[in-house]
Amino acid sequence: MSAAEFRSREEAWLAKVATTQSAWTTGRAALDAIVRRAMPDPGPISCHRIHAGVSNETYVCDVTRERVVVRIARGTEPRFAQERWAIEMARSRGVPAPEILLIVHEPSDAGVMSFCVERHLPGIALGALARRRGPDDGLVTAALRSAGRLLAAIHDVPARGYGPLDATGTGALLSWTEFLDRNHGTLQAGQPPEVERALLALAAERAFLTATPSRLLHFDFEPGHILLDEGTGEITGILDLEEAHGGDPAYDFAQWDVFHDVYAPVDPLVLGYLEHGGHALEFARRRLLSEIHMRVRELVRGSFIGDARTRLARALEALG
Repeated sequence: MSAAEFRSREEAWLAKVATTQSAWTTGRAALDAIVRRAMPDPGPISCHRIHAGVSNETYVCDVTRERVVVRIARGTEPRFAQERWAIEMARSRGVPAPEILLIVHEPSDAGVMSFCVERHLPGIALGALARRRGPDDGLVTAALRSAGRLLAAIHDVPARGYGPLDATGTGALLSWTEFLDRNHGTLQAGQPPEVERALLALAAERAFLTATPSRLLHFDFEPGHILLDEGTGEITGILDLEEAHGGDPAYDFAQWDVFHDVYAPVDPLVLGYLEHGGHALEFARRRLLSEIHMRVRELVRGSFIGDARTRLARALEALG
């Protein structure tokens, strides 16, 4: 994706965030009550809202001794239990994911409101730093390598089954290829020839992909979800594991390859990952297959075309 394409996509994303967030408002009394349930003696509570995505309403709250984050999800099913499992597993491997203090579910007009209170982690987003300092900056490059090592630690965690995980780290699907098939969405007739070639390539690799052992995937591993201390270069937080899946570790690179490499190069990330002993078995081939799947998904959905056909063709040529 070119820099111009990325800016266009990011502007569209920010507009979607603003529209979605405008429909959510939690009263201050309810917010204070949740914080007091999470903290034994919070003292005065001061909160401000941050607009961080389309999944949750989010607040940063200062209490007497520390700062916490309150995330609020609305839907027909309770949320955050699966993320707590993923965070606990990641933290057990030394990953600086935020500690969850409280998860509460309350009835609502939509079905249920889920509240998650977690300790605030300091730092600047790696994505913001890379945009400001440039993709070749030494601090950015070092942080990307560190992020790769932490991603390898996340992938050290085995999962049961494939696809979205439940509160026990179990996915409902029996194979990784079953997940890939579902994740494409509906394929309409008349797809570009690159898509047809890609589907044939993926079909030819079914046995290889089906044999992939299931590991914990972050599933939204991108520069905006990585915090670091700009003074020391230390990574201080890996955020937003609520989309955690079980599956092929190489797939956690697909989104980065397709969307973020333009301003935060993926190569140092891969280097750090393999330095840590990340899942190197046929890693380059599995990464290519993951990228091919992701690019097909974006083309089929029409969410962002740009030069995706050209880049998909290049990935197919690299696959051989």
